[in-house]
Amino acid sequence: MRDAGESGSMPLARGSAVMFLAIVGTGGLGILISITIARLVGVGDFGIYSILVSIQGVFVLAATFGLSSAAGKFVAEYRKRDPALVGRYAKTALVLGVLSSSISLVIYVALSHFIGVDLYGEHAIVDLIPFSALVMVALAFHSFAVGLMQGFQRMKMLAFFQVGVPIVNIAIVVPLVAFFGLQGAFISAFIAQISTLVAGFYMIHSRLVPFSRGEVHILKDEVAKKLLNFALPGVIAGFLVAPVYWIGNTELVLTSGFDAMGLMAVALVFFNALSLIPQAIVIPLMPRVSELSVTTPEQVGMMVSKALRYVALFAFPLSLGIALYDEQIVTFFYGASYAHTSDAMYLLVAAAYFTQTASIIGGMITGLGRMWLALGMSLAWALSFIGLTFLFVPAYGPLGLGASYAVSYAFLMIVDFAVVRGVLKQDIASAIPSVLVPAVFFVGGFLVFVLTPDLRLIVASIILVMGIIASLFVSRKDLNQIIGHIRSMLP
Repeated sequence: MRDAGESGSMPLARGSAVMFLAIVGTGGLGILISITIARLVGVGDFGIYSILVSIQGVFVLAATFGLSSAAGKFVAEYRKRDPALVGRYAKTALVLGVLSSSISLVIYVALSHFIGVDLYGEHAIVDLIPFSALVMVALAFHSFAVGLMQGFQRMKMLAFFQVGVPIVNIAIVVPLVAFFGLQGAFISAFIAQISTLVAGFYMIHSRLVPFSRGEVHILKDEVAKKLLNFALPGVIAGFLVAPVYWIGNTELVLTSGFDAMGLMAVALVFFNALSLIPQAIVIPLMPRVSELSVTTPEQVGMMVSKALRYVALFAFPLSLGIALYDEQIVTFFYGASYAHTSDAMYLLVAAAYFTQTASIIGGMITGLGRMWLALGMSLAWALSFIGLTFLFVPAYGPLGLGASYAVSYAFLMIVDFAVVRGVLKQDIASAIPSVLVPAVFFVGGFLVFVLTPDLRLIVASIILVMGIIASLFVSRKDLNQIIGHIRSMLP
């Protein structure tokens, strides 16, 4: 007979396996798309494209206004508590999303001259912003669809929806960029988003919740009020993250130019791709935590601790390998003109590992509905990142920005564990060795590289082997359980 913790984790495990495959496909195709654009447009234009993507991310936050997470949270909760209200929550979130995304679109386009000419001194940005704004709206509605699928815990549907976007994008990006230049990159992204959205919302309407179900009363409505109250701290927290990335990128452009941003953009591609890995667990984890907080709250800490250990076990070898052989990887895929980003990329990959822990704990906090707590943690990270950026970037360029990412996210990881233990009173101490050992190898590897640059390839192989052995040792119990589970499924 399975214990409560094991049985409670089974839906999470099944959902995580499905999402992991989708995220591997999404991340891999995303890297291929970036390689294609980078090779077609060159370092400087790739820097312009990347700075626009970071600005676009700020407006996506405004367009979604935290409503996608709110929709996922309340759909998951009311499926257990009062199924009759699920349709109202879903439809109200979408109506509010239409309002927030429309306002964001108008403001983004209206600011195009100020952003392009007054801030960056680059007229090409003015012409690109309308195309970026269309992508911004599509990304906002993509987020709403993800929130609804997540709330209904339809992980297989969500997996197909997520991976569909880069599949369409990779099929059309080459001719569009070759013909339209940077505009083609945004046109390709918009077409990919919209075509997938049509299919996604059709599946939601026909299989999960008809959009015609449930009345919507925005003013003085309890459902709208609860959605906005939940979303507000989340969107404030988001505005402490995406604009902070933009501030770091802007400081790099203003001090070192768009070529430096083009180099940094390659490292950021891998940072973003590796940061997706824990979403395989976070996406099913959040609604599961929301349910358990109502039924059996004592299982939450056990589930989150196991999630942290599994992410460390599976993500660390891949991350460390990319970090140690970053120069060879970048040169092979992006070309020799991008090779100078290698040291910054090492730090970005290390930062991505630290964000994986933050993502798991963030999913836990969202599921528990402690959004103001999440806001405080985001504020602490934002202040550390901004301070480090203005300290390191003027002196070290892309390497300084990479250091700002790595140090600030290491700080956030420490804060996460302290908050979970001291404020949430949840025991996740069993995950500390699995998380800490890889962090030590990342730090040690970078120091060795700096001190012995001529022996980099030899040292990289030694560190990789030692790191994998150490990670497997501290995770041996989880590894044995996984092996036992695989054997039980074999004939």
